[in-house]
Parts: sequence; C-alpha cells; structure tokens
Amino acid sequence: MSLEQANAVEASSDLSAGNPNAESNDLETRFAGILDLDSSPAPEADKPIEGAEDAADQPEDPELEATVEGEEEAEADPWAGYEDFEFDGKSYKIPTELKDGYLRQADYSRKTAETAERARQVEAKEQELERRSVRSQEEFAASVELHQVTQALQQFKDIDWANEFQSKLNDPLAYQELHSRKVVFDQLRERYQQVAGYLNNVSAEREAQAQQDTAKRLEATRNFAMKEIKGWTPDLDGKITEFAMKDLGFSRDTLLNAYSPEIYKTLHLAYLGKQTLERQQTAKPSQTASKAKTTTLSAKSNPPAQKDPADMSEDEFFAYREAQIARRK
Repeated sequence: MSLEQANAVEASSDLSAGNPNAESNDLETRFAGILDLDSSPAPEADKPIEGAEDAADQPEDPELEATVEGEEEAEADPWAGYEDFEFDGKSYKIPTELKDGYLRQADYSRKTAETAERARQVEAKEQELERRSVRSQEEFAASVELHQVTQALQQFKDIDWANEFQSKLNDPLAYQELHSRKVVFDQLRERYQQVAGYLNNVSAEREAQAQQDTAKRLEATRNFAMKEIKGWTPDLDGKITEFAMKDLGFSRDTLLNAYSPEIYKTLHLAYLGKQTLERQQTAKPSQTASKAKTTTLSAKSNPPAQKDPADMSEDEFFAYREAQIARRK
C-alpha cells in the first residue's frame, strides 16, 4: 500500500471513530497549496465583515461613472473623427486626416496649375515678342532692300525701250547689250513689286491688329465705366471727352490711343473736380449777398432793446449820455 492510500485509510478511520478534527485536517490536506491557507483563524460565518455594508451603500465613483458614460457616448457616435466634405456638388463623410490631406493636395494642385498657367502666359508673350522681333527685322531688311532697288531703277527711268530696240536693229552687239540691260530692269522692277507688296501687307496687318487692340481696349473701358462709374451714360461719356479735349488739350486720336479703365477713371475724377469747383464759385457770391440782405433786414425789423437808464451801471450811463450828446451834435 502506498503512503497516500495509507493516509486516506487513516483519515477514514478517524472520521468514522468520531474524531472532530478529522474533517478539518482532511480539507487542509486536500486543498493545501490551492487556497494558500495561513495559520490565522478564519472569521466567524455569521459575523458580518466590517465595512462591507458601508461599501455596499456608498454610491459609485463619479469619475468611473463619467468614464463609462463617455465610453457609451463614444460608442453611440459612429461618425466620431469624420467631417463633412463637399465634392462635385455632393456631401461625403470622410476622416479628418483624409480631408486635411485632400485639401493640402487640392491647394498644391491649384497652385501648380496657376504656376503652369503663368508660365504658359509668359512663354506665349515671349514667343509673341520673338515673333514681332523677327518680323521687325524682316520688315527692316525689306525696307532697306526696297530703297536699294528704287535707287537702282533710277538709272533706267529715262529709257524708251521700244525706240532703243528699234534703233539697235542694225547693230547686233548694241542690241544684245540693250537686251541685257532690259533683263536687269525687268528683274529690278519685279523685285520692287515683291518687296513693296510685302511691306504693304505688313503695314495692313499692323493697322488691322492695332484696330483690334483699340477696339478691345475701348470695350474694356466701356465695361469698366458702366460697372464702376455711378450714373454713367453715353451723354456723360461725351462730356468727359469734351472736357479732356477742351480743358486738358487732348486730341481725339490721342484719347482713342490712350483710353483704358485707369485713364478713363482719372479723367472722370478730374471732370467731377471741375464741376465741384464751378458750383462752389457760383454759390459763393449768392450766399454772401443773401447773408448781407438778411443782416440788414434784421437790423431794421428788430432794433436792439433800449435799457432803462435807471437800471444802468455808472459806466453804462456815462456811455449812454455820451452817445446822446454825439447824436445831438
């Protein structure tokens, strides 16, 4: 028989013999190391634990309750951390981080597009300036060539080719020489027509472009006047133009070439200033005369009240007497 079996038999015999400590010793042996029982006496079963009722009656910790409520609220809001976002006329719920990132990306894209547009405009202006520069150089070279061709044609201006050829019929060498000169003359005349035609076309294109630019500038000026100048009418426009020509000495062509929203605004302000000065100068004499007339009538209709000499002071009485004496004299 093993030791454990012997102990079990002994415990059973003790229990059956009525040993009062047998059941307790058996429990300690069976559960030792699980409950970690110590040697201190166990509390009585029917005696309440001190402070247990007070702890049961006390309300729950408010901080714990707030934490629980906060957790319940957080769980109740499924869109916490999301924001409304408008895109293409529709509203969406997206995380805040994504919205901020998208806005930064959109701002970056917008600035990139603006930079690209400015670069495109600058490049277009540079190309236009380069084209005009090349055109100007070509036009200048054509003008120089036209002048040279014109000078070369001067030596043939007095030649009657028909009579000259008729006179050289019997002289083959002279006839051949005259024919060579006629070929040169024809080439010069053809070149003159080509260069002169090119310059005429350039001039016509420049004039047409200038007219288009003037029309656009005047249209922009008119739109500005209709929108920004209160009470603007074609009649007011005529008055401003007349003021600029008569009072400021501008010609009509100068105004047409100079009109822009900024220039027109300046002329309008100058016109208003002149109108204000004229009204002030016209109103001054009238107001002065009216004031003088009012003062005279007031003096006649409301003479100053005469103080009783009995109520006068000594100085007032002497002044009153001197005035009487002066009037009698």
